[in-house]
Order: sequence, then C-alpha cells, then structure tokens
Amino acid sequence: MATYHGFKSVEDAEFYDKLYSVVLKDKFDIVDFGEKVSIPAHHGDTIYWNKVIPMDLPKGKIVEGITPESNKFQIAKFKASTAQYGDYIKLTDLVTLLSKDPVMQVAVEELGTTSSAFFNKLVLEELYKTTNVYYAGNKTLDTIVGTDTITMDDLNRIRTILRRNKVQPYEDGKYVLLIDPDVEYDLKQLAEVNKSWIDVAKYANPSSILRGEIGSIYGFKVVVKDYIEKVTIETLGGQEENKTTSLTRCLVFGKDERGGKGFGTVDIAGSKANRPSIIYKGLGSAGSDDPLDQRQTVGWKVNGFGTRILDPRLVMEFLVPVSMPTTKMSDDLIFNTAVGFVAKAPNPLEKNTPVTFYDITTD
Repeated sequence: MATYHGFKSVEDAEFYDKLYSVVLKDKFDIVDFGEKVSIPAHHGDTIYWNKVIPMDLPKGKIVEGITPESNKFQIAKFKASTAQYGDYIKLTDLVTLLSKDPVMQVAVEELGTTSSAFFNKLVLEELYKTTNVYYAGNKTLDTIVGTDTITMDDLNRIRTILRRNKVQPYEDGKYVLLIDPDVEYDLKQLAEVNKSWIDVAKYANPSSILRGEIGSIYGFKVVVKDYIEKVTIETLGGQEENKTTSLTRCLVFGKDERGGKGFGTVDIAGSKANRPSIIYKGLGSAGSDDPLDQRQTVGWKVNGFGTRILDPRLVMEFLVPVSMPTTKMSDDLIFNTAVGFVAKAPNPLEKNTPVTFYDITTD
C-alpha cells in the first residue's frame, strides 16, 4: 500500500503538514525582522545575500574637457550554509486507543510549538553575535549594576546611535525594540511617569502593527517576546563585594538606506522545496522490532535552514537589568501527573532539597 510520509492517504499527510505549518508560521516570528530567501531544489546547501555598499559622494565640479574619476559601486556578498533539522516523539498503541483527546493532532501542534521555539533560538544565537552593543545607563560590562534599569535617556542614546550610523526607521518612522515581559514592566512604569506611551489600540494605522507589538514610546515600536534571553554577569557591589546581575538581551532593529534588513534567514514557511514535513511511522512499521504493533512515531524535518547577520548597524543588542526579581515557575511548582502543577510542599528536614522533574513518557 502506498503511503505519504507514513500516512495512509495524501489527505492525512496534507492535513498534518498544514496543521504543523500553521503553528510554526504563527510562532516562528523573529523572521519578521529579517530578510527571507528561498532555496530552490537542487541548488546545494549554501545561501547568499547581496548588500550594496554605500557609494562616496561626488568629489566636486566637472572640469571642462577632463573626465572625472568614476565612483565605486560595490556589492558585499554574505553566505551561510544550511543544515537539516528535525525531531520526533514516540506514542504507544494504548495512548491513541484510550486517550479522550485527538492525540495525533495534539502531538503535531506541540511539535509545531517546540520547533518554532527552536528556530527562534537558532536565529537569536546569530543575532547576539552583533558587534553593535549598548549597555543600559551608557555603562560597560564592567560597570553596569542591577539598578541600571531602562530609562528615557537610554532610548534617546540608542536612537542617536542608530541615526548617527545612518540606520533608517521602519515605514512608520519608528525603530523596533524587542523586549521580554520583565523589561515591559519597567518600561510601562517609566512611561507612566513620562506620559509618553502610545498604546497599540490607539494607533492611527492598525495595518502597521507587528506581531507581539504592544505600543510605542519615543520613536520605538515595542514588541514583547518571551524567548528573549538573559545573561548573568558578576558585578562589583557598593562594598567592593561581588554580586551577580541578570541582564536582559533586548534587540533593536532598523533598516538601511534601501530598506534592507540586518539579518537573513531561509524561508522555511514559504519555500515549496524546503517546507517542513510531518513524518509518521505507524504501529508495526518497524517490522520485527515492533512485533506486537505497540509503537508509533511522529516527527518533523526541515531539509535546510540557515541564518546570517548581514549588517551589524541594523541589529543592536541592548543589555539591561530589570527591577523585578527573576523567578521561574519550577522554583515554586512541581508537576503532578494526576492534577497538573501544584505548590511544592516544604520539607521540614531539608530546606534546600532540590526538586527532581521526571520525564513523562508514553512508552
């Protein structure tokens, strides 16, 4: 019997491919701020972007009878290699037989969620290589402290640096500031004092709203994402004692003179030859390794993905401490398979007993 990526019908294959792609496209959103390139089939594993280097101004008047020197027109070529990526999960026969939920559909949606987080992280790793870095309070890595939270002066300085380097704002005249919920809290507190916040609901042109955009302040479109990373550094306290400070690695985006963006990615959502596919291996497909038809798998695969910074001027890393203590849900909650997340019970004998999280498996 013919199969389509393991599914018994082309309709099933198309349904799950589309389900996965919808989730991936919705959540793999950091690509909104970069340039996308598609890879046709049979074109190797290397991708290229071309960037025009700004020309010099003419040197002056033309002298009669004398041909002036020509200006220089130069194109910088950036390349990146692509790689295959994929992941899968195992499901038992009883999971699909006894569960009240449509297990395969839920599994594919979860694969879409985790893979989008994975690709966002891959792009972030490249963006954090930018040489264009600003520390809150106009400090340095050696002098920044935990109280140097975001200020209007920071926004003013960042905007000045961008303009000085001929970085252009987006079409609505604003740069993009990518922050996490912790910096959002401090920014809202700051805006309340300065009365400078414009909520996204009050925009005159709603068509220009970016995914995750919550408003604008002082020439910046503010976009909140939960995947923005943090880094912990050691700083010098007031009593000459070492302290640790958590810095949020915010990002600022602009465009060049021709509307180009600061980084590029492979268009895995829109490229027909490189579109992610869902692959299913049904019960018993392993032959003698699964003699009782007890195991099945479902996963995704992308044949090639790559990303590259194209112009560091257009990608700024803005490192800033936050006022709210950084806490994780796992510090206070544990997962109980019967009722879900519950409060961790204190141990009177061992106050510092670490919590162990056990994998929930289906085989």
